[in-house]
Amino acid sequence: MPTADRAALFAEAARVLRPGGSLVPVEHLRDAASTALYGPAASHFRPRATWLRHAAAAGLRPAAERRIAGLVTAFVLRSAGPHAGR
Repeated sequence: MPTADRAALFAEAARVLRPGGSLVPVEHLRDAASTALYGPAASHFRPRATWLRHAAAAGLRPAAERRIAGLVTAFVLRSAGPHAGR
């Protein structure tokens, strides 16, 4: 998924989620485990920091993170909503 598409996805999710609502993306990450298994093909995966950076830019905050079967990561991202900090 191109960077602009990923940013748009997170922005739209943040827009439609109610305050405290969750988005749960599950994705391969570009990391040592994926590189060991997939070799150069892992280069099309995005690093963890990229996913979290797009989430933060959209106003979504990480609430949980879990590795599944050692190869994919599930992030629970929460919407702060329009009244966050009040």
